[in-house]
Amino acid sequence: MKKMKNKHFLDYSVLLLVVSVLTIAGCESMDLGLGLDIIKPAPKVESTKWIEVAGKEITGIKGGKPTLSLELHNEGQGPEWIKVRFDTPGSNTKCEVIKVVEWGYNKTFTCSLEEILANTDYPVTIDIYLDEKLTRLADTYKTTMRFDDLKVQTFTKWQKPPTLPAVFENVAYEEGQGYTRVLYGATGKARTLSVGYGELTYKGEDRNIVIPIGEINSVELWRGNAQHTHAWAVVDYSDAAGNKIIAFQPKTIYKHVAIVKDMVAAIGYVVQHKQKQ
Repeated sequence: MKKMKNKHFLDYSVLLLVVSVLTIAGCESMDLGLGLDIIKPAPKVESTKWIEVAGKEITGIKGGKPTLSLELHNEGQGPEWIKVRFDTPGSNTKCEVIKVVEWGYNKTFTCSLEEILANTDYPVTIDIYLDEKLTRLADTYKTTMRFDDLKVQTFTKWQKPPTLPAVFENVAYEEGQGYTRVLYGATGKARTLSVGYGELTYKGEDRNIVIPIGEINSVELWRGNAQHTHAWAVVDYSDAAGNKIIAFQPKTIYKHVAIVKDMVAAIGYVVQHKQKQ
């Protein structure tokens, strides 16, 4: 009997050693709640010494059109001027976007289309420059964006008329680019966001914010991190003082991303139909 116990102990020790080695080697483990793990391959990370591809999404509505959204993280040693070219099969639209990305920060590059096709490759070319005049090319990276039927169908659902006004409780906000620096979710006090045909209203403890729908240029879902644990609804708008950005986030864990998607859907819909009201 003693021999059997020792054997089981040794077998379990060997299994734990194998789990540890595979995890270090680039795999991640899946806990089954049994005290043991099953090994599965870790998600592939697309990165170079200059950039990391942080996200590929259909993220919101710009001008009433579905939008390809590519999020890039600066992995270099200083600011990078990044040019992204979207190849869009089945469309006459060609997108080329240039943005400066500071070291350690993320930027989202977008391309609005009449339609995004499921199970179709959208090739993307990324040129990384080290100067504003785009003369010092550091690297070129190629990737592909592709979405399955479920992803495209989910986005299509966003374009259906929401119930208005759409009211979201327990919502916090950040102005400017502050939302990109929030690593673990919104820290401000949460209040109520309301979306109507005429205006977007935020009733906070410190202030009330009212943005006429006619001033909103675009709305996008910014995913925050790979786990989608602190996504934001990012609104770009223009008033008499110039172009501004404000981002909203529900301070909840349950259905967090679903709530943000509902925010984006409601705001996107009223922006798309603002000329019809």
